[in-house]
Amino acid sequence: MATQTISSPANTSYHNEEALSEEESNLSAPPLWKTRRGWTICLAIVGIVLGGIFIWDTFKYRYIPKRFGTVIPGEIYRSGQISKWMFEPTIQKYGIDTVIDLNGIAKDDQHQQAEIASYETLNLNHHRHILAGNGTGMVENYVDALETMAKAHRNGETILVHCAAGAQRTGSVTAAYRVLVLGDPPQKAYEELQQYGWDPDSDQVLLQYLNGNMQFVAESLVERGVIERVPDPLPVVGP
Repeated sequence: MATQTISSPANTSYHNEEALSEEESNLSAPPLWKTRRGWTICLAIVGIVLGGIFIWDTFKYRYIPKRFGTVIPGEIYRSGQISKWMFEPTIQKYGIDTVIDLNGIAKDDQHQQAEIASYETLNLNHHRHILAGNGTGMVENYVDALETMAKAHRNGETILVHCAAGAQRTGSVTAAYRVLVLGDPPQKAYEELQQYGWDPDSDQVLLQYLNGNMQFVAESLVERGVIERVPDPLPVVGP
């Protein structure tokens, strides 16, 4: 004969009260993040994340070229100072023929010295047009850099233009090349500045220099045969 077990009302009441007691206990417990254990876990997670970011920032340029970007695919590229580990692989990968360096000479900079040593090894054309770190400097050097870019570009050479960070000097020269030589819209040049680390809130001196010298630079490029005429209206790089 089959046996059927039926809980008595008394047993059911007892189990319900026990379950309710456990539920009330869980509801009254503070959230994990408000407990000492929760704070310890949160701080550990934050420490791991910050430590990972620090380690990546310290070593990432062993594996990627600093602020490397494309101005014209297959023709003109831009960057910061590429590390001694990545310079030659980057040059070979993109088929760079000509390097335009906007930095001054720093004999204690091992990455710059490795780059200089690679000029002969890789049979590179190299040009140095020194500008200030904030993207300003002697305007004649600025014009020289643009003329060098234009001539190399017209000769079919693949170009890398770079400075130390790849933001200010490189950004300023690239922006001027876009609006004066390539005829790109100023808005495009402005947006590209921001893509590579230029801050419109704190780095206005670059924009003032660029736009303040635009007439002189354009006239100089006309005199040197780089462009046919001064654009009218004169481009103003900005939002």
